[in-house]
Amino acid sequence: MVLDIGFGTGETMSYLKALLSTPFLYGVDASIIAVRFARSKGHKNAIKGSATKLPYKANTFDTALALDVIDHIKD
Repeated sequence: MVLDIGFGTGETMSYLKALLSTPFLYGVDASIIAVRFARSKGHKNAIKGSATKLPYKANTFDTALALDVIDHIKD
């Protein structure tokens, strides 16, 4: 299972969906606009949430991505 933290437009999730044989892709983003956009592109596991307080239990994912995200988090 893969988690994309701060997925924005969902392009990385779209790329991974096409690349991987497993459909277990999840995304969390602080923007409801990003969530709505990603869902409109078929990413049903896109949710609104915080990168610093993820709404998942520990060890849920095999891989987590935070591409162009860390620099947007306040100290």
